Amino acid sequence: MMENRTFTSYFPLWGLGFESEEIGLVGGIVLGGKPYQEEWQNILKSDVMKEYAAYQNVSLWEVEPQFCLTTTYRLSEGQTLYDGIGLYEDEIYNQIRDALLALRLFKKGWIFDPYLVEYSYMDSSSFIERFSGPYRQIFIAGFDNSFPEFYKLHPNDLAYSVNGNGPLQSIFNLISQYRKSGGNQSVEIAIENFELSYALPGNVSWEQKIAFLFISMDAMLGGMSLQFSKGKYYLRETKMELFFRERIQKVLVLCDYPEAENESKWVDSLRKLRNSIAHGSRSDLEEEAKGEFDRFQDVVRSILKHYISFALRHKTLKHQIAKILKVEPTISLTEMYNKALEVSCLDDKIPDGLWHDA
Repeated sequence: MMENRTFTSYFPLWGLGFESEEIGLVGGIVLGGKPYQEEWQNILKSDVMKEYAAYQNVSLWEVEPQFCLTTTYRLSEGQTLYDGIGLYEDEIYNQIRDALLALRLFKKGWIFDPYLVEYSYMDSSSFIERFSGPYRQIFIAGFDNSFPEFYKLHPNDLAYSVNGNGPLQSIFNLISQYRKSGGNQSVEIAIENFELSYALPGNVSWEQKIAFLFISMDAMLGGMSLQFSKGKYYLRETKMELFFRERIQKVLVLCDYPEAENESKWVDSLRKLRNSIAHGSRSDLEEEAKGEFDRFQDVVRSILKHYISFALRHKTLKHQIAKILKVEPTISLTEMYNKALEVSCLDDKIPDGLWHDA
């Protein structure tokens, strides 16, 4: 009888709070939860575990396992752990990256990117291969107040069946469907810079971190100013009637964002900070950027989820949406999205099919 052999990847999310022994589905094939104590003893090298336990002032078997993202694959007869890694490493990478993005889009809170710390693969015989990043062992001494507020996850955030409806799973599925659709350059720019905003403070300035958020927002909303030509305002080639603040207020309303009107006014007031960073006109921006960062990241988080959803809809219904908006279907996604926001502002009886199925 052939032995049923598998291998599992472990991506510890250092600093993430999860007060449960439950193991649930994040999305796709990615599970989330704390390993069993014996698993955790194998995942961390013995010398690292001993040093970590000493800092925690506990015995080796009292060290609390860290929440991990995991994937499991079957190994065929004769295949080694290294064969499995070679076959599935790219797929695992894509799944873990999308799981991290789903977590970041789901709620606020900081997570150490496991690819920058340490991750490992272990087969069913407990043979393990570890991969270390530049921040390996940073967790040993614990985390002081210089670190951002860490992520807190609740068991109800996860799903417990493939066809479940966990909130994280819904976001993961949206990302997965977007990837399968072929993607879009403006969405990729928005995602990349949103994720870059999670860079560790101290290695990257707060000024640079908030600049990433401005770039992400600009990719979706086309900048904070329209072009003026021959008495008319344009976003690229598309004529516009409403300015930035009205459009961002509309998207926040569509996202059910609290106090959308006040938040849109506040975001609009950031243009001075944005322009100062972009043009290097001031040298005292660090504290201001730090003070505005968390609130602004939360706004960009909500817009990005909405933009990804629209991009997916645009992929299959571009001509129908263009007809509703009375624009050419060849205009860019950014133009189409902002025109849709404008039309939604100006027409309370917007036709079904613009944002969701009728």
